[in-house]
Amino acid sequence: MTRADDLMVRCRDDLASATRHPLLRAMTRGRVTTGEFQRYAELESTFVTTALGLAERARDEERDPAVRRRLDDIVADLAGPQHDYFRRLAEDGVAAPIAGPRTTDPLTAYVTALAVSHGAPAIAVCFAAAETLYAIWCAAAARRPRPRPQAVQAWIDMHATVEFAAQAQFWRSLVDRLPIGEVDDATLDAWFLGALEAENRFHDAAYEKDAA
Repeated sequence: MTRADDLMVRCRDDLASATRHPLLRAMTRGRVTTGEFQRYAELESTFVTTALGLAERARDEERDPAVRRRLDDIVADLAGPQHDYFRRLAEDGVAAPIAGPRTTDPLTAYVTALAVSHGAPAIAVCFAAAETLYAIWCAAAARRPRPRPQAVQAWIDMHATVEFAAQAQFWRSLVDRLPIGEVDDATLDAWFLGALEAENRFHDAAYEKDAA
């Protein structure tokens, strides 16, 4: 097994728990309220800016041309389809226009702090956690058709594709490249679990009326 495979095994219980967060379950069941989804969408839309900056940093620090090209594709996706999704929500009055990174949201705060301290390795681990979480949740939701608000269904569909699953796998492949002497297993676990916990707190914020 690879380093990433071993990491997934060690963290599988926390990962499974994160996929069952009440907000994600509500979206899966089509029972998320308008206010909850609006607050979530506004938080998520601004995190796109954070994710874009982090992906650009990982790309700019990468020396392998093939990996740089893959990171270019991720940057283009964040700046294109994901940005466009939230632009449409803003036009429809579902979410506020995309803004800069929110240093107060728990996911941005966690990931950017790790990136400042540890650079591209920490970015890879955090993206591996976040995108694996969303790939699992959305694939499962897509297998369970339910009447859902159009914006919720579109968000699930964006993350239930073969391409997105491959993107999550790509981030895990970057974890595989990290030398044990540079990032040991205990550090990998701490970063990965910390990202999952930040995701949980990020999703909790959808229930806080002053979160957006």
